[in-house]
Amino acid sequence: VHVVMRSPTFWLARHAPFFPPDYLEMRLLFMLPRLVRLVVFALPLTTTWLLGYLTGIDPPGADTFSLKFLELHLKSLFFHPLVRSPLAALSMGKRIQVTKAASHAACDNCRVWPQDLRGFMENGVRIGQHEVPCDSVVVATGFEPCYNFLPDAFKTHAVHERYLFTFHPELENVAFVGSVRGGIGSIPAGAEMQARWAALVFTGERRLPSKSAMEAWIRSHHERGLAKFPTEVTMVFANYLARHHVGCEPDLRAVFLRSPRRWLRVVASTMAPAQFRFRGPGASPVVASDEFDRHGEVDASP
Repeated sequence: VHVVMRSPTFWLARHAPFFPPDYLEMRLLFMLPRLVRLVVFALPLTTTWLLGYLTGIDPPGADTFSLKFLELHLKSLFFHPLVRSPLAALSMGKRIQVTKAASHAACDNCRVWPQDLRGFMENGVRIGQHEVPCDSVVVATGFEPCYNFLPDAFKTHAVHERYLFTFHPELENVAFVGSVRGGIGSIPAGAEMQARWAALVFTGERRLPSKSAMEAWIRSHHERGLAKFPTEVTMVFANYLARHHVGCEPDLRAVFLRSPRRWLRVVASTMAPAQFRFRGPGASPVVASDEFDRHGEVDASP
């Protein structure tokens, strides 16, 4: 089995005995150096695998560690031609979530190639400068989105063909909301910020850059080789839109002066959309304050 990694990939086991990185995203974490993110996000997972391998214990709900995962990490994060630095790859790289069944299947007879497929031969494929004989090729490119309500030329366009994943330069008065969370999937905080930005654009309160400027951003985005938003996480994407396009990034100094305890919960608790309601369009500071003041409490009222 040959696995071809077209772009830098951070292999992440799906089942692990700790919270996924999403739950660890907090404003305080992104106020600190990127190395801290590396320690918080990457090392616990690697440590779990290593301990499981050395002790022979398979932790409940965790993937069994294999040396193949170590090879995947090393080849992708240190030797992939598109990687600028191992630290950047660990905190910015594309994440592929690997299930327990997949980890066992890929352990033994598998070779990982940190390169792209160059072409096909009569009896195999070209990977980089190598000719690799093979019987069949599985092209794991994912699914193709289809927007039947759009003109034919745009029915199957990708999210990365849009300015900040939201506005397509060729499609006027159309916004795509909820199709990205910065780098992967869709999550309410990112989708909500996209929706607020789109509403401001459609009501004339915000203006989009020129078509050429949006196309330039998209080209730059693809040239990075990752086709992802910087640092690949929900918090950065949502906060970027809040700061530069919606105007609702929380004023942490003002929050602190009103309530140090509330400030601590804003910066040091899991990211919540309520933090973007303290000020700006659609602000509701009373409701936002109440959300953080009762942090950890359950509203049991009917």
